[in-house]
Amino acid sequence: MHTPPDPPPPAERGGNLEKIDPRALPIPQPTPITPPSLPRSAPPGHSRLKSLDCLCRGSGVLLMDIDAARTGRCVILDCYGDRALIPCDCTDGLSRAARWRNLPRESNGVYLTNGEMIAAQRAAHLEIAAFVADPRGWLVLVGGYGVGKTRLIYAALNHLADAGVYGRYVMMPDLLNELRNASRNGDDYGEKLRRFVEAPLLAIDELDKIRDSAFVDDVLEAIFLARYQQRETLSTIIGYNADRADRLPAFLLSRIKDSRFRLIELGGRDLRPIADKLDPWSRGEGEL
Repeated sequence: MHTPPDPPPPAERGGNLEKIDPRALPIPQPTPITPPSLPRSAPPGHSRLKSLDCLCRGSGVLLMDIDAARTGRCVILDCYGDRALIPCDCTDGLSRAARWRNLPRESNGVYLTNGEMIAAQRAAHLEIAAFVADPRGWLVLVGGYGVGKTRLIYAALNHLADAGVYGRYVMMPDLLNELRNASRNGDDYGEKLRRFVEAPLLAIDELDKIRDSAFVDDVLEAIFLARYQQRETLSTIIGYNADRADRLPAFLLSRIKDSRFRLIELGGRDLRPIADKLDPWSRGEGEL
């Protein structure tokens, strides 16, 4: 007698979240981008419509096995034991992912392929393209003021998002303020710190904007020592100003210079006087 195949694992309802077997969830994988012809596409989810049959039932989130989520470099919004809360691949889920990414509006539409090619950035473009194709370890951008470090970080994050690898962007002063306020107000400081430590892809800009204190030392050690040890599964992008590099602790500078990582030293002039040629918003190309 012919035996029909087993049905797919049933979904389990839990509050307003949809708990499903992680085998039923797609795991995003990075799509290689070959330099120098990097594709410029619309932001993730630009043309996607919410499905009435969406597994999340309108919540915008799903629960997934935490190890599978980390291996697949999914956006992990929160953790519950051995389960990770991830955004669904629908309109509501994409909105949640966008909020988690924390990118400012000026990053919209910024790619390596738009704006004028700056001669001093040609080597940087190739290094970033290689990192996008294989986002492991650390990508570090260091240079003077206005040479384009932040814009290149935006471009890297946008290319990675188009390939299904989402990263969280934060400036170091904001990260420290968030953790300091959590510590002072009796919030769950440890939980907030853990989310920075365990983000699959974390981009920290303006790393040099710190002041010496025991609190800052503790935060830097907690984040960067852990992310260095887990460099095969946690990707990190860093930007800082060269003339303030002496503010960074020796343990961190040593790891930044690890030969297995991509260290990009940007030279050239201040690009802010020609920002209108680089900024897609000024040409009406940014996404609203």
